[in-house]
Amino acid sequence: MWATSGLGWTRPQDWVRDFVAASYWPRSWPARSKNSDVIALCVLFDFVDPAIEVGYVQSPPNAATAQQHWQPHYGTLATELAVLDDDYSVAVDNGDWTSPAAAAPVHEADAAWLGALGGYAHLRLRRRVDTSSVTDTAAVVLLLEGVRRAVEQSPSLQAMLRATQQLQE
Repeated sequence: MWATSGLGWTRPQDWVRDFVAASYWPRSWPARSKNSDVIALCVLFDFVDPAIEVGYVQSPPNAATAQQHWQPHYGTLATELAVLDDDYSVAVDNGDWTSPAAAAPVHEADAAWLGALGGYAHLRLRRRVDTSSVTDTAAVVLLLEGVRRAVEQSPSLQAMLRATQQLQE
C-alpha cells in the first residue's frame, strides 16, 4: 500500500489525506527487477479530486533513461492505447498523483504528446470512477481486471520496461 510521502498504512492518522493507493502485480506477468520502484496495477483513493482511480503505473529509473529507452516505443504505445475504451486516460506526474503534470484521453495521447512530456516520475494508464458509483469491492475488482486486460493489450508497456531492465527475463 502506498501513501503520500512514503507514509505507511499502519498509521492513517499521519496521512496528509490527499491519496492512498493499493498496488497489485499479477503472478502471470514477468517478475519485476530490483530497480523497479513503482510498477503495478493500482487502486487509488483520491481525496483531493474525490474519485476512485483504477489503473496501471510504471516509473522510469530516471528521466534520461526514459528519454533514451522509452521514447522509441511511444508511437506503438499510442497506437495500442488509442483502441482502448474512452473511459481510459493517460497521466504523468512528478510524484503527486492527485495533481498530474499532464493528462489526456487515450485517443489523444499520440507519440508527439507522449514524447513532449519530458522528465516525469510516473506514467499512468487510468480509469477514474465517481466514488458514489462504486459501492463494493467486487466493482473495484472488475474495474481492475479491465485495466489488467488493457495493459496486456499494450505490449509496448512491457517493452519499455525491458528496455530499462526493469523486468526479469
